[in-house]
Amino acid sequence: MKLLKSWISYKSGGRLSGCLKIPGRTPHKLNACKVALLAAGMILAACEEKIPTIQNQPESFFNRQSLTIPADSIRFAQGIVQPSIGQSAVLFVGDDENVRTDALMKFGNVGYFLPDSIDQFLSAQLILYSVNQYRLDGLPPENLNIGLYQLLNDGIDPWTEDSSYAGNFNIEDYTLSLITEFSYPASGTDTVRIALNPTLIAGWYDGSNSDYSLVFRPADTTIAAIQGFYSVEAATYPRISVEYVIESDTSVSSILPTEDLSLIRFKKMLDPATRFNVSSGRASYCLLRFDFENLLTDDNTIIARADLKLKIDRHQTQNYRELFNLYVNVVDSNIVLADSLDEYGNPVLITGYNPINDSYTYSTAVSATEDSVTISIKSFFQGVVSGYTSNYGIVVYTLPSFTNIASLSMYNAADQNPEQDRPRIQILTMKEK
Repeated sequence: MKLLKSWISYKSGGRLSGCLKIPGRTPHKLNACKVALLAAGMILAACEEKIPTIQNQPESFFNRQSLTIPADSIRFAQGIVQPSIGQSAVLFVGDDENVRTDALMKFGNVGYFLPDSIDQFLSAQLILYSVNQYRLDGLPPENLNIGLYQLLNDGIDPWTEDSSYAGNFNIEDYTLSLITEFSYPASGTDTVRIALNPTLIAGWYDGSNSDYSLVFRPADTTIAAIQGFYSVEAATYPRISVEYVIESDTSVSSILPTEDLSLIRFKKMLDPATRFNVSSGRASYCLLRFDFENLLTDDNTIIARADLKLKIDRHQTQNYRELFNLYVNVVDSNIVLADSLDEYGNPVLITGYNPINDSYTYSTAVSATEDSVTISIKSFFQGVVSGYTSNYGIVVYTLPSFTNIASLSMYNAADQNPEQDRPRIQILTMKEK
């Protein structure tokens, strides 16, 4: 409006009041100056006008609704598979209220690391690179005595890291010959060197001794602690350093294990009636299935938020004061036996399913002090509502690369659990007006 008034004023008066007189300028240049001044004035006047803004808030176009899917609409199925923990980067040896664990280490290809001809073996050292000493009691680390044995089995290899675990391999069934007993330092993080008799390596080298497995066992079970050291899968892998003589020249070579494995025996039984447990060492996972289609019937609904809230049972959880990494897969096919329920009324899972064979969709880290965990599963709900994802549920698990002695226990939807501890899903939807 001010812009229009300025233009009318100029047209009616033929000039702007207070027009500058610029000496030495020709009339047409003066007129050009007037026009420029007029334009500047018009722009300044226009800038004084307020430009209206459009309030583009979601509430203007969408109806928002919050709803809760209760525990009664969530079904749980506890799954346990053979734990594929042979590829773990850490080996565990020790004994506490949660687990008893031994470790196996195989040197099945000594000749690959040594020259074709050796005159004499002078010395040998087993070198271990420590990770940590794990304790549930919160006490500082202590020196931990560990026995090192050779597994004797007449040259027959009784185990493999791809298929052996505590459930199908019992170390007590074999003859063990004590090599030495050594003390792990209290720091739990040092490099440990264990002297070996070089005749052991010489026997492996010339084929006279074909029992290639070493066994690590806790020698003093009065100390409730678990020692962790790196496996052959880690960058700082264990090795045997060998000193030998070839034609009067002394040389040193390193021999690497061909396989290694932790044999982890959990002492506490799972409680599938009221809890579900996630552990890589126990290879336990849980399927969660949700009944919500009657609550979300419009496929045009936008899922703005969908948070699965789980309560942690601190008494049954054993995480050794470390982060526990949870992973979630969206199941793309039915892994439940049709018309089958277990004794607790939960679905029965088919055999052969292992969540680590699939790519995870969500992940979250649970600290050692948290008493609950929230997992965002928004894209899963959006997919089901929109019709491009089938509602076969989700699987919650952890990877075998994580601390295999840890276990995370959470309350399931059983009626015996207090209402505040039972799981639920908080959903925020948006629908176009």
